[in-house]
Amino acid sequence: MVVGVFVLHRTGGLMTPNRLMVLGILVVGVSLLVACKGEEEKGNEDKTPLTYQGSSTIADNILTEAVPAFEKETGIKFSKLSSDGSGEGFKATMNGSADIGGLSRRITEEEKKQEIYHQIIGYDALTVFVHVDNPLDGITRTQLSGIFTGAITNWSELGGADVPIEPVTELLDGMRATNEVFEHLALEDAKFGKVTQVDRPRDCVAYIDTHPNAIAFAALAFKTDKTKGIPVDGIAPTNVNVQSGAYLLSRPLILISKEVPKGSAKAFFEFMLSPKGQAIVAKKFVSVSQ
Repeated sequence: MVVGVFVLHRTGGLMTPNRLMVLGILVVGVSLLVACKGEEEKGNEDKTPLTYQGSSTIADNILTEAVPAFEKETGIKFSKLSSDGSGEGFKATMNGSADIGGLSRRITEEEKKQEIYHQIIGYDALTVFVHVDNPLDGITRTQLSGIFTGAITNWSELGGADVPIEPVTELLDGMRATNEVFEHLALEDAKFGKVTQVDRPRDCVAYIDTHPNAIAFAALAFKTDKTKGIPVDGIAPTNVNVQSGAYLLSRPLILISKEVPKGSAKAFFEFMLSPKGQAIVAKKFVSVSQ
């Protein structure tokens, strides 16, 4: 920024009124510059700790690596990381108890009315998992719906062994985005039938390890050595199919804040969209740039 330079002349040792006015303007201008610079530096040096609440898919698979990397780069810490579901995350962000929320689903029309700030940081595929010894190599949306609503109860109905099917889900508490997305896309908003309920998405997949007749859905990142993901309607959850929407069970991964983020929160949103942040997302999901 350029500051004008004024040359003041004395007349009889005293400044004229006009020259005093010019000097006053110069002093005020410099004072404003100093004040603005101070505010700018204050904004750049904001190290206020952050809080996160919401999707466990985002927390368990992205933030566990992203938060330490962000702290190392900026010095800004997170004082809380709570992964109790997208629904709770939205509520906590809106009531101000969380700076940043995480949603592993699309924002609803009702939520959009609240004009919340949001940013997609990646895409995920809800993968259908069965045991590696299960001969099933694919499934249709209709079959999925039948299994999880209770209309199909035996693997023999799908060409498998004559044994009961054990469908597994997260807790059906109304706050889990994984369940909401599956219910809408695979069940076409029909209600779940009798299922085995466990606490978290990774628990659903881990359950199959020791229960070979089970079937579950969760993020692909939760795959284990004893499980396999199978195509739905003949389409596999590849990066291209997920980002294009060709894969039935694809969904966005979203960070939200109550208003346009500032200070520490703004820095974290920017970090998650930076090459370093997107590289972390791409390790287990589809980044926005892929």
